[in-house]
Amino acid sequence: EFGARAELRDSPPELRTPERPAIATRAPARVRTIIRILLDNALTHTPAGTKVTMTTYSVNRRAELTVSDDGSGIPQRVQSRIFERFYTADKAGGSGLGLAIASELAQRMDGRITISSSRRFTAFTLDLPPASVPGDDRPAAALTRAPV
Repeated sequence: EFGARAELRDSPPELRTPERPAIATRAPARVRTIIRILLDNALTHTPAGTKVTMTTYSVNRRAELTVSDDGSGIPQRVQSRIFERFYTADKAGGSGLGLAIASELAQRMDGRITISSSRRFTAFTLDLPPASVPGDDRPAAALTRAPV
């Protein structure tokens, strides 16, 4: 889905996955939407040629996905507002809804999205509940196999 755009920008995303997939319970369609938003942001708000990496892993049985880039970083004053609706931090365009929607979708799955950024690095991490929740019969999404 992002291949042609990433290639034009000379920023093909690198995917790093563990041998055992990180499994997230809840709605696979929501997980895919969040991944799309995070990857789109990394490609939109960084200069061409910026390294973009998607990493999946499990921490304390929770499934996590981090989309990171080696761009110029996001100032601290912006980080505190980045998940607000209609807030835009730069002139790259957009409605300021993507990260707000991604954060709300994560919360609806009992998860969250966090940001970590410095002068030469930004990472957004999607953190979702453990895969095996007793009595939960909703389909699971393997973060290593979510198509983007």
